[in-house]
Amino acid sequence: MQPPVEVGKVYEVEIESLLPGNRGLAKIDEFVIFVNNINELKKVKIKITKIARTYAEAEIKK
Repeated sequence: MQPPVEVGKVYEVEIESLLPGNRGLAKIDEFVIFVNNINELKKVKIKITKIARTYAEAEIKK
């Protein structure tokens, strides 16, 4: 299955849950995205920084 995101692209997501280390969990089409440096549940724009087989990592787009 091809991930529904691309490195460097910006997406708007809803942070669904908070994880240890100021990380949040979001999903696009059930594909998990870990968002760094977030500490509240809210809608944010993110930039994808890394894609693995089953998840992606992102940072908040400022």
